[in-house]
Amino acid sequence: MCCVGRYPLDLVAHKAEGCLYVADWAEGGERGGRIWRVSPTGSVSQFLDDIDKPRKLSLVGDRLLIVGGGRLVVCRLPEGKTLSEVVLPVVDPQHAVELLDAGGRLAYLVGHGESSDVPHRVSRLEVSSTGTVTVVQSYGGEGRGSGPGELSWPAHVSLAAGDGRVIVADCDNHRVLVLDSRLRLERVVLTKDDHDIETPRRLCYVDHAGLLLVGINFGCVDVYRIK
Repeated sequence: MCCVGRYPLDLVAHKAEGCLYVADWAEGGERGGRIWRVSPTGSVSQFLDDIDKPRKLSLVGDRLLIVGGGRLVVCRLPEGKTLSEVVLPVVDPQHAVELLDAGGRLAYLVGHGESSDVPHRVSRLEVSSTGTVTVVQSYGGEGRGSGPGELSWPAHVSLAAGDGRVIVADCDNHRVLVLDSRLRLERVVLTKDDHDIETPRRLCYVDHAGLLLVGINFGCVDVYRIK
């Protein structure tokens, strides 16, 4: 696939369509971003324009979640209809996934924090019937940190095995963490010292195989088996 734009930051694969969706941070309308669709034949077409600097994408069924400009935009595939757009009540949101078991409430997990003077956390956000978004649980400290209970640029999150656990790419700490369903640290699964992992930026957990794909610097993808 050729470069689809100026600054492609993230992509997701839609199995039913066989297409890729690519977030282009610096190519688009007045707000500066665009989402591209790449077909199985390799052809590239504009899918959504004028997206506010899209950082990360995730998929749940036929819903595409886009984090950018402090907002979470949810679109339906394949037509691209906007289902919702909410302001996230956190600073520097990086990536969001929809919870599969939210007790009947719409909820998301969001990794947030990039600059040095803001909290770096993974938070559970719930959306009320009136559209109010509230932080109900968090893991992480008041700023950047590498000690117990701290994060430094939680760049990506993933759900593990459908049991409520959360995998976190703790990018600047060069490690990957597993949190339990209540966002408490369960264990550190990958570190720079033990696994030679450096700046993990993307995660993809393959549920049926127990495989974790980790995108790191220099265009590399490492594959690990975790439980």
